[in-house]
Amino acid sequence: TPAAAAAVVQSSEPARKSEGSSATPSTTSSSSVAKPPADAPPGIDSADMAMKTSESTEELYKTVKQRGNDFVKQGKWDEAMYCYTSCIAADAQNSVGFTNRALCYLKLNKAEQAEVDCLSALKLDPKNVKAMYRKALAQKALHRYSDCVASLRQVVALDRTNTAALKEVMVVTKLAKEAGQVLLPADASQSKST
Repeated sequence: TPAAAAAVVQSSEPARKSEGSSATPSTTSSSSVAKPPADAPPGIDSADMAMKTSESTEELYKTVKQRGNDFVKQGKWDEAMYCYTSCIAADAQNSVGFTNRALCYLKLNKAEQAEVDCLSALKLDPKNVKAMYRKALAQKALHRYSDCVASLRQVVALDRTNTAALKEVMVVTKLAKEAGQVLLPADASQSKST
């Protein structure tokens, strides 16, 4: 439900008016403001925490996702992560929340959490190239180079023009060699499951 998501939206957002609309007005005309939970990052305050009970779950998801995207652009990874967590609470069947939160976890040096989110996203959307690539970056951060290269090869198999993945294969291959790790041959790594 929208209330369960504890969605983060900008409090300065103007109230929606139904000018010239013949749609039935919402039964809930006011929005209730909730205090952020104790674990909310410093950039999230009471003014930012609003449960718009008149909005649908889809609208809440979009609003909170945009807020998270804005935090990403500012490099505010904790705040963005918190927003994407709210997105997941609003719609756990949408892989984007997991994929975006994984980016935040990577930036916060939380590779295990990033990999878990990528795996969740890939269960929902097995061909999600961003989730697959971010999973590879998490595996690289965890020094699991063979797994990383296998994931990167999956990315390239889906998107042959992904230059970032192609470059990363070379970087990780070198890291594996320096660490004394043996990489699986390309055909064996492609048969591994996601």
